[in-house]
Amino acid sequence: MSNAVEKIVDTYVQLNDRRALGDLRTYRQKLAVLLKARMGLDFSLLIGQIDAEIAVIEAGLDRLDQAHSAHERLRGRPQANAPGTPGL
Repeated sequence: MSNAVEKIVDTYVQLNDRRALGDLRTYRQKLAVLLKARMGLDFSLLIGQIDAEIAVIEAGLDRLDQAHSAHERLRGRPQANAPGTPGL
């Protein structure tokens, strides 16, 4: 897999840019769907690479979620997804 995607994801995580990560993931998901629908050619290697990139992007989104949760705990606010707490 491309190291470039990992660097891009790391940069977006550092910038706290959830929207950019979401857009990156959406684009790759759409591309994977289009390639899987193609007949006559074998895109399995490319699809595998795209799936690996999606996994890296989702890991970046998870890192943002964890950082946000830790920040909320430090501020003393309940997490929106914590069991038994009302959503914010």
